[in-house]
Amino acid sequence: MAYRDESKYRHLAPQYDPGFLDGLDNRTRLHRELTTRIEVVISDLGGEDNLTYVKQALVRHFIFLDAMLDCMAVQIAKEGTAEHLGKYSVAFNTLIGVAKTLGLERQSKKVSLDDYSKQVSDDAS
Repeated sequence: MAYRDESKYRHLAPQYDPGFLDGLDNRTRLHRELTTRIEVVISDLGGEDNLTYVKQALVRHFIFLDAMLDCMAVQIAKEGTAEHLGKYSVAFNTLIGVAKTLGLERQSKKVSLDDYSKQVSDDAS
């Protein structure tokens, strides 16, 4: 198991595991935060139906890196060594690369005419 606190999987693993979110206790703040981040990014990219498997995998990697950077920032604030800053810089540059691959601009969700008509009629009810 790749998680530090095996009792309830409350901490992010030090290395990426494709099923990292499934291994976290869904009652924890960490699980809720990561799930929310994934949902927001997927929405920004036009919705899950708009994403290939590869882009969905990149979203998970992006969120993992984003969370790791948050943890590293706290560690740097506490201990702030050059080694920490170097690792942070590498992770941050990687995050930027993944973000550019996914796209930095919001994408509109593709909606069919039937879906739009149904939504309008549901809103009118």
